[in-house]
Amino acid sequence: MGPKRSDLAMQKVAATNSDAILTIALIDSKSESRYVPNVSVYPVNSFGYYRTFGGYYDFWYGNHLYNNGYYTTENTYYIETNLYDVNSGKLVWSTQSESYNPGSLDSFLSGYKKAMTKQLEKDNLIKK
Repeated sequence: MGPKRSDLAMQKVAATNSDAILTIALIDSKSESRYVPNVSVYPVNSFGYYRTFGGYYDFWYGNHLYNNGYYTTENTYYIETNLYDVNSGKLVWSTQSESYNPGSLDSFLSGYKKAMTKQLEKDNLIKK
């Protein structure tokens, strides 16, 4: 039996003169559909549509009461980021994050990269 894949990977990383390995993994995701009713709330004053049944009926029946709502899907992604020391192979730092309805994968990853960089700098694990 030959060397483990992780040992080979560590050898290749060590050959780059890197100090650390940063991993980012999607560990879970959840999609949930829900119905959003089309409900409007309007203030009623003394001259409002409630003064007569016709005003009340025309306002609610014609415009608001029977308008359809819509369905929407909300996506939540759970991400784990780990930082390992190249020399020892040991875990130095870890965090789990949650992203709720990102606009796109590219925009999410751009913001995530900036947030992780700031946090690693704050925790004195990397320098600018």
